Amino acid sequence: MIVDFEQLPEIRETHKDDKIVFRGGCYDIVHEGHIQGLAFAKKLGTLLVVGVRPDKRVTERKGPTRPIRGQDARLTVVDAIRYVDYSFLMPDGNDEIGAASLRVVDALRPDIFVGTGTHVGSHPNDEAVQRMGAEIILDPNLPPNSTTKIIERIMALHMDRS
Repeated sequence: MIVDFEQLPEIRETHKDDKIVFRGGCYDIVHEGHIQGLAFAKKLGTLLVVGVRPDKRVTERKGPTRPIRGQDARLTVVDAIRYVDYSFLMPDGNDEIGAASLRVVDALRPDIFVGTGTHVGSHPNDEAVQRMGAEIILDPNLPPNSTTKIIERIMALHMDRS
C-alpha cells in the first residue's frame, strides 16, 4: 500500500506488535537484484516498509540522466512487489548524506534497517540509526547487476546497431 511519509508513525502504532523492517532505494529499473534484496528484507521481519528516493535525490546520486523512470512510476512498481507491505516517497534529506533515512527511522521506528555496505559502521549515520533503536542488517546478496550496468548494456547494444 502506498502511503505518505507523514503516515509512518501511524503505521508503527498500528503494527506495534510486528517486527518492522525498513529498506530504501532508487528502484529506477527494477531487476532481479532489487527483488532478491526485498525478499531478503521481508524474511527479517513481519512487515516490510520501503522508501523510494525522489527524482531530485536520484539525479544527485546517479547523475543528470537519471532517473529513467519518474518517482510516481517507481513507487507504483515497488508497491506491486509481493514482499512490500507499505511503500512511500522518501522525504527530502536537505542535502546531507543519509538525512532522509534518519528522518524515516525517527518517524517509523523500525526494528530493522536494511542497508548495503561492507560492514555496519561504514555509513556515517549507522550510529544514529542504532541509537534510535533500529538494528542494522546488511544485505549480503549484493548482485552483479545494477540499473547503471543495465543502462550501459542497452546503450552499448543501441550504439552497435547505429
